Amino acid sequence: MKKLYYFIIQKTLPQFFASLFKAVLHLLIKTCRVEVAGLETFKKSQKDKACILALWHSRLAIAPELLKKFAKEFRYAALISRSRDGEIISTVVESYPQAISVRVSHNARFAGLKEAICEIKKEGRILVITPDGPRGPPKKVKLGLSKAQVMAEALVIPLSWSASSCFTLSTWDRMQIPKPFSRIKVVFGNPIFPDVEENNLKVEEGLLLADELSRLSS
Repeated sequence: MKKLYYFIIQKTLPQFFASLFKAVLHLLIKTCRVEVAGLETFKKSQKDKACILALWHSRLAIAPELLKKFAKEFRYAALISRSRDGEIISTVVESYPQAISVRVSHNARFAGLKEAICEIKKEGRILVITPDGPRGPPKKVKLGLSKAQVMAEALVIPLSWSASSCFTLSTWDRMQIPKPFSRIKVVFGNPIFPDVEENNLKVEEGLLLADELSRLSS
């Protein structure tokens, strides 16, 4: 009985909700008018270095569909926590043929993050992360992530979007989902290069990334 309960809770329900969410998301995006800026800069800059695509947790909901729509030629790996919510997100991510999920502890420190970035670098994938996830505080970049970025010599591309009309959920991050038929503006920000020596301190503190994400989200 316990095995059946585990199978339903840990496998069947996440797959059901993930499939439902993906279908709704796909239909939602099809009703919206989507504009994108900075896409060519993103495509060019990621060719020479390991690349991390970073967005606030509140902008995560439609990210898979946006990447499928505008940059499906790349392979992605999403850094996702080992939690029940993370199981659903992981199932959604892996339903896209060009994406895999990398499960880490919600309090993963520098060494674990660096190892994940280096492994993904070998596979030629773009790592997708939410620097304030999975539990916040919202819009605060975790120090361990920025240090791992510097040590792995990975550039960071900030990503954000805004919509003319949104649903805002009552979650810790104030998750946003565009309303049907809204206008969505997607922006790939300026690359942040860790090997620029004078920027390393700010990169390690997450200041450059936080500033750029805040600018794109405004």
